Amino acid sequence: MTDSQDPPQAEGRAQIHRVALKIPPFWADEPELWFAQLEGQFTLGGITQDSTKYAYVLSHIETKHAKEIKDLITRPPDNDKYEHIKRALIQRLSVSQEQQIRQLLETE
Repeated sequence: MTDSQDPPQAEGRAQIHRVALKIPPFWADEPELWFAQLEGQFTLGGITQDSTKYAYVLSHIETKHAKEIKDLITRPPDNDKYEHIKRALIQRLSVSQEQQIRQLLETE
């Protein structure tokens, strides 16, 4: 018998440690960069489920940006919800920014 106070562990048994996610506020001006950071957090947190990733995105975007993807929120696709919402936000917000720049240039 040993003097160790540590509880016995089975050999070869995997230990699971959860990491708290640190998700920054959504960056509408840099959605691609935001998603890259988000995916790093998913990796650290061991999050692989599509529906969980989708839910994290929904919980971190503001109402004005949610309106851009209302169709995907109210009628989400059956598969690959996260990839659909990611692509839509990047594409739609990028278009919106281009339109804003054009408007600024036209008013000058």
